Amino acid sequence: MLVKTATDPEVKKWRAANREAVFAQLQKLSDKAYRRSKSEKSRSNILDHALIFCSWRKELPEEILRDAREGKVDVYSMLDDYVDWLTKAGVSPITVKNYLSGACRFLRVYGVEVNRDLLKDKVDLPRTYAITQDRAPAPEELKRMLLHTNIRGKAVIATLASSGMRAGELLSLRVKDIDFSKRPAVVALRAEVTKDRQARICFISDEAAGFLKEYLGERIKNQDAYVFQGRHQGVDDQGRVKFVRGQWEDKPMSYWNLDVIVASALRAAGLLQRDEHGRDVIHIHTFRKFFFTRMLGVLGREITEALMGHRQFLDSAYRRYTKEELAQYYVKGMPSVTALMPQTVEVLDPNRLEAIKKEISEKYELEVESLKKVLGVVLEKMQAGEVSGDEARTILSGLSADERAGTREQETAGRGKEAGSEARRSPVQKVVDVGDVEGQLASGEWRFVSPLNQEKVVLERFT
Repeated sequence: MLVKTATDPEVKKWRAANREAVFAQLQKLSDKAYRRSKSEKSRSNILDHALIFCSWRKELPEEILRDAREGKVDVYSMLDDYVDWLTKAGVSPITVKNYLSGACRFLRVYGVEVNRDLLKDKVDLPRTYAITQDRAPAPEELKRMLLHTNIRGKAVIATLASSGMRAGELLSLRVKDIDFSKRPAVVALRAEVTKDRQARICFISDEAAGFLKEYLGERIKNQDAYVFQGRHQGVDDQGRVKFVRGQWEDKPMSYWNLDVIVASALRAAGLLQRDEHGRDVIHIHTFRKFFFTRMLGVLGREITEALMGHRQFLDSAYRRYTKEELAQYYVKGMPSVTALMPQTVEVLDPNRLEAIKKEISEKYELEVESLKKVLGVVLEKMQAGEVSGDEARTILSGLSADERAGTREQETAGRGKEAGSEARRSPVQKVVDVGDVEGQLASGEWRFVSPLNQEKVVLERFT
């Protein structure tokens, strides 16, 4: 928000030197902003607006208020000059209006009268019009962003793009708000963090859920922790920064931090573009556009906009559909908001997965028991002098290989009867860890053949 006004070097220097002093004198304003909305974003916005106003004046809040109360400055002339400065700095008309509103709120809270009719007559605002030229990222661009960022960036981008939630809602998420046990994973957005103060649910893709679980790591056990935490700089009694980069704290990540994460991914992917006014073409808020454009054709307007939190659609959607039905609809559209995972992914049914794990275990146990019996017989023959050590090793090695080959032949023959034409194609096999079986089978490309040992499994596909 402070980018445009930071182009004035004197203003920038004054703001850096007096930021903490300004905020210290605005505690009442800060508390009132939070009391009304229960939103840290609202608190941050009103403080930033007041800081910009004070930086332009190069005066602390108490100095501005004193001059206004004593009549040393004409309040309306001061505000008109402020609007003029913002406009010349290249601030958009809508943002100029917001900054002026913030300055007026600051003055009124501390007892300086600002009459709305006089303000309208004496302060000329630029005509409001949309000057941004942002757009939703294309699916290929989203993929490139995910491939050029770390796990935190992946979690941020995939969650925003696949859920349709607002940036502020994302930053307010706690671990307990996400139910990873469901498919799709369900996000419960509390009323106090949504724009219209109405609780709702939304969903995230399997891809986003995977990134989130990897990003959270052990923190996933702390249900009250914020999902996206930021570094917060500590200061000593003299106001000096103690930690240059800051320390991780269980507080929401800032909007600025979120913007940096997205911008860094765009830059690394070669997608960072700015329009003629210097604004990013793709930014944190355009992921909602991505969700809308991708889901509209699949889910229809009512469900799509309800999941995005548009109030006029929430009530009707929640009256007509259960949460389970909304989840089913979302699953249909999930491939449209998935970037890296195959579009045809079908997650393996949990019962089927357990059956496969049981099959792996039983086959391994049978093979081990069989080899144990043969080993017992061979050892007896060695003790009786009927076979030498080298002959025993040859017998055991050959038997193990034959049994494994026989198992694979039986499995392949069985599938050939079921699959028909697939049996006539060439099988390709590979060995994977037991822990990777679920993901490989879920792709629909690989099939289970047999266990290799207690940790490895043989899979195959036909080419």
